[in-house]
Amino acid sequence: MRVLRQAWSHAYSDPGYFERGDDRLYLSIAEDFISPEGKRLNPPSWQWQRVNGKPSGQLVFSFYANRYGPRDTKQWSETAKLPLEKCLAQVASAIRNHFVDAQERREREAIESAKRHAEWLERTRLWQQEQAIRLQQENERKHAEALAAAVQARKAALLKAAQNWQLSRVLSEYITECESRWKSQSPELSPPQTAWLTWAREIAAATSPFSAGYPDPANDGTLDPAPIPIGGPYPPTRHFK
Repeated sequence: MRVLRQAWSHAYSDPGYFERGDDRLYLSIAEDFISPEGKRLNPPSWQWQRVNGKPSGQLVFSFYANRYGPRDTKQWSETAKLPLEKCLAQVASAIRNHFVDAQERREREAIESAKRHAEWLERTRLWQQEQAIRLQQENERKHAEALAAAVQARKAALLKAAQNWQLSRVLSEYITECESRWKSQSPELSPPQTAWLTWAREIAAATSPFSAGYPDPANDGTLDPAPIPIGGPYPPTRHFK
């Protein structure tokens, strides 16, 4: 512990202090004054007491931990029954006890702080674990939905392809019927009739799923979900007009 750091020429405005680590104990030493009636003027903090009294020859030791703000001041006074030697012994014991108590308080606070930090770390670990589980479950749910959507899309593509193929056949039959009727009326088709037949047959051919390369057995049949990782990529979906 460091020795007294400040002179006490101005006991209350400029006190000295003892210091250990981050803890300080401020000390003021003043001489008691005695009133004309023989009454001790303690503490001698006001000028009128000094003017109207006389020094008693006895010292007062005042200690406080906070220099500014509220003070919990403790005092030891030299008296006839408590000579300076014994008073100083009490003062020395009080100084020691103050710093011992401060050290014990800091140790308790350090233990409590470490405990709170450990609890916070455990709560954080559990929260992160729960978040990881929740995220994994969410990814698995989305993965299952994506696979189900891909399977459903392949079924829908098959049904739509069958409808388009049927429509394409109906269109082809209708176009053939139109050509047959026109030829029954005139052996030679007119240019507009020929152009219409070409245009209509192009539409009929484009309507057929075969024009889109459907079906591709490797990509349009049964879907094996095993090789597809969570998050994809997922197989593309067929779309027919």
